Amino acid sequence: MARACAGQAEPGGIYELGGPEIVTFRQILDKVQAWTGRQRHYAPLPFWAAKLGALLTWPLPNAIRPLTVDQVRLLQVDNVVSAQAQSEGHTLEGLGITNPHTMAAIVPGYLERFNPHGQFAHYRG
Repeated sequence: MARACAGQAEPGGIYELGGPEIVTFRQILDKVQAWTGRQRHYAPLPFWAAKLGALLTWPLPNAIRPLTVDQVRLLQVDNVVSAQAQSEGHTLEGLGITNPHTMAAIVPGYLERFNPHGQFAHYRG
């Protein structure tokens, strides 16, 4: 964002920003469990059932809705940087960011507070 504001991006250009790894949603869930010290089982849910559940809970407040229709739509499509953006240079690398951080370098620090005994458990011994 700072590079674009500094005029280092193409005016009006759309940049697709993605990290150095391509991971599946399942891999993300596995990593979150590992980083938070938790172990949960997964239940496969077909998209039609997820969409039906989202539609049935649509009138409820967002705070208690398990899933929205938009979330189901996003999960149905891969969310990766396109070949077109790469060929046009509309990526992180095109903005001069050649070594972006991986999830493993940043996310565990954010998730530490979700460890079973809290973020300060390691101080208690």
